[in-house]
Amino acid sequence: LKHADWKERKAALDVVSAALRDAPRLSPVVGPLLEALVPRVGDKQQALAVAALSAIGCIGHGVGKAVRPYIRAILPAVLVALGDGKATTRDAALEALNKWVGETTFDPLLPLLPGGMAMESPAGRAKLICWLTSFVPLLDATAETRPLLAGLLRNLDDRTPEVRAAAAAALEALLRAGLLSVEDMDVQAGKLSAATAKKLAPALARLRSAAPGAPAEVEP
Repeated sequence: LKHADWKERKAALDVVSAALRDAPRLSPVVGPLLEALVPRVGDKQQALAVAALSAIGCIGHGVGKAVRPYIRAILPAVLVALGDGKATTRDAALEALNKWVGETTFDPLLPLLPGGMAMESPAGRAKLICWLTSFVPLLDATAETRPLLAGLLRNLDDRTPEVRAAAAAALEALLRAGLLSVEDMDVQAGKLSAATAKKLAPALARLRSAAPGAPAEVEP
């Protein structure tokens, strides 16, 4: 998998893929294989990157809940792949993430999301934040979501409309679910620069009004 010749890397990935097809249920002792696959997620050969992502997804599914200890070491690279320039790679990354979430639940991935929301690719950030929003209804009531606030507010101020819309939707979903409070949001917003806070004031006001228990707007 580390060979300089991409054809040799492909041959190795083909062997891994075939083995995973033949043995869909796996022992938890997969650390060395996962560590070898991670660099291939960023391979310059798109087919190899997609194959590596597919293998990582299959391993997560094959190991089951016992794959959880590998989340911090393996999935950051998969999150970054959500920002790849090729749709096929982005889709493969999302499929791999969903396979892991299907075994571990979404909650263990929450600590990884602030880093993911700082990726360079606007398309990747929008995709990641939309993915987060889709899982909000499934999060445990005690899930620690406050570390997401800094990244979500930063993306609420992004130059890309899709990123801003995704961040607003995620914040609203978290507020409506009771996983964030208006007070939490306001504390984090208080750390923004004066110029940014002024720019985001209308969006934050809309979010406050969407929170449970917010006073109804009075018609003039």
